Amino acid sequence: MPPRLRPHTPTLLRPLKSHPRLHRPTSTSATAPISPPPKPRRSLLRPLAYAALFLSLGWTSGTIASRIIRPSPLALPGTPQHLADLAELHTRLDSLPFVQRLRAEEAEGRWEELTVPWSSAGRLVGETLAGVAGLGERRVFWSGERGEGVVVFWVGGGMSGWPGLAHGGGVATVLVEGMGRGVQWVQGRKEGREAETFLGDTPPEPKHLGLTYVKPKNARDFYALRFKVLPPGEGGENGKGSYVVEGAAERLDGTVCVKARGVWVV
Repeated sequence: MPPRLRPHTPTLLRPLKSHPRLHRPTSTSATAPISPPPKPRRSLLRPLAYAALFLSLGWTSGTIASRIIRPSPLALPGTPQHLADLAELHTRLDSLPFVQRLRAEEAEGRWEELTVPWSSAGRLVGETLAGVAGLGERRVFWSGERGEGVVVFWVGGGMSGWPGLAHGGGVATVLVEGMGRGVQWVQGRKEGREAETFLGDTPPEPKHLGLTYVKPKNARDFYALRFKVLPPGEGGENGKGSYVVEGAAERLDGTVCVKARGVWVV
C-alpha cells in the first residue's frame, strides 16, 4: 500500500506563531527636576540712589520754572519794603565794576557824570515805570566833546513780557529817552547852555526810529545804553538842526541786545 502523502502548506500561508512581546524595562522612579541656580540678591541702594537723584532733579527744575513763570511778588511803591529794596538797588548799582570803571575814566576827563532823574522823562517813565519793579535808578555819563553817552540802568521784574524776559517796548523806551537826551545836550551845548540848565526838560521825540532786536534781555538785571550823536550832515541826514543818533542796549559784558538808529529834528 503506497504511503499517504501529507498535504503541503506554503510557508506564506502558515499561521504565525505568537511570540511573547518584548518590553523594554522602564524605570518607575520619577526623575527629580533640576533647580536653577539661585539668583544673586540685588542691593536696594541703587534704586534708592536713582529715586533720590530724579526726585532732586524734578524738585530743582520745578522750583526754577515756578520762579520764572511766577516770580516772587514785588513790594508796592512807597512801602517800607519797597524803600529798602530801592536803597539796596542803589548800592548794587554803585558797586558795579562797570560803573566804577566809568567813574575812574571820569577822573581822567573822559566822562562827566550827570544826575538825571527818571521823573524828568515824562509820566510813562517817571511814574508808570518807576521803582524797583520798573527802571529803578540809573547812572548817566556824558561826553560833550565826542557827543557820546552811556546810561547804566536797571530792568525790574515788572517789565517782563514773556516770563523772566524784559519787554522789548520797555527797553525801547529807555533807548528813545536816552538818545533824545543826547540830542538835547548836543543842541544845548551848541547854544552855549550848560547841561544842568535843561536836565529837567523832557527830551525831544525822534522823527524816525529803527530798532533791531538781536538777543533777548533778562528782567531783574542791569544793562548799559551806549549812544553817539552824529553832527548835522553826517549819517545821511543833511537838514538843518537834524541829528542822527546811533545807539545800542548791551549787557554789561558787552553783548549787544538791541540796536537803534534814529533821526531827531530840533
